[in-house]
Amino acid sequence: MIEGGLAWPSGLILLAAMGIVFLASGVQAIIGMGYGLTAAPLLALLDPVFVPATTLMVGAVSGLYVAFGERTKIRWSEVGFGMVGRVTGIVIASVLLAGIQDTSAFLTLFGLCVGAGVLLSLAGWRMEKNSNTLFSMGTVSGAMGTVTGVGAPPMAVIYQDSKPDFARPTLAAFFGIGCVASVAGLAVIGWIQLLHGWLFLCLLPAMFAGTWAARAFRISSTGHYRLALLLISGVASVMLIVKGLA
Repeated sequence: MIEGGLAWPSGLILLAAMGIVFLASGVQAIIGMGYGLTAAPLLALLDPVFVPATTLMVGAVSGLYVAFGERTKIRWSEVGFGMVGRVTGIVIASVLLAGIQDTSAFLTLFGLCVGAGVLLSLAGWRMEKNSNTLFSMGTVSGAMGTVTGVGAPPMAVIYQDSKPDFARPTLAAFFGIGCVASVAGLAVIGWIQLLHGWLFLCLLPAMFAGTWAARAFRISSTGHYRLALLLISGVASVMLIVKGLA
């Protein structure tokens, strides 16, 4: 656990965090993933208290909420293979985080992981979807997701050519269940405190509002939107690395 304790963020920072969660939840509702890539780096810049625990808690509800709405289209066999890998990645990440004792080291690792996720998203790699790739990318997703809350890019490599009607609920189920498992892993190593639970409750209304807005206004994703999201996340990752090293 990071030394020095955690403090409740100011009202202005909490309000900004709600705005970020609102936006990120809209992204999750549109494409079934992307909450972590949108929210985590920006929340970390606001105040490290929000990551990874609180971000994962909200991400779990966001993913499960989207998945429940389209539960009849979820491909559970794919979720199962991915989750075996996710749990493997969680174990790896938990061992790594257990050895981190200061905020600077955490922010540097956080920034590097987010940056890796952005590069993975931009690379345009494609993989055939099968039990082996679901397990391997699920492992990478579990490790990255537990450290930062950003676990989508590895899975996007597999699902980028899949039909959205089935990919969206399947990915939402994977990330919803995966976030719950990551929170459990963080709890085991002492990275969960009561403060994270209170922050989760504060941010939860913004999550539901963002999901509702995306559905009510029938917002659709575009290539320009995706590039803007990756640019914001990339800049945030560089800022986090610089902040950590400084």
